[in-house]
Amino acid sequence: MHKRKEHDLEFEQRVKAKLQAIGRYLYALRHSRGKSLKAVGKSIKMSPALISKIEKGGHNFKLTQLFRLAKYYKASIKDIFKADNETDHLSAK
Repeated sequence: MHKRKEHDLEFEQRVKAKLQAIGRYLYALRHSRGKSLKAVGKSIKMSPALISKIEKGGHNFKLTQLFRLAKYYKASIKDIFKADNETDHLSAK
């Protein structure tokens, strides 16, 4: 049972790290385009507060939300999911 808890904790940590990397990548996309949270939110009908939470990695977003953001930024979902802690801020186009 102890091993299972360790595995679950490790999985949760990896998910949290991935959400943070995706969030930083989305933040970099938004900033590289000079857009405010309010402007993006209005355009895709999503609250600026929710977009901020996603960018901070503190929200388990729905895939539909991620697709809306990707479409707005004209970014590939594949590139967004490839974001990692080392390169996410460098590769946002």
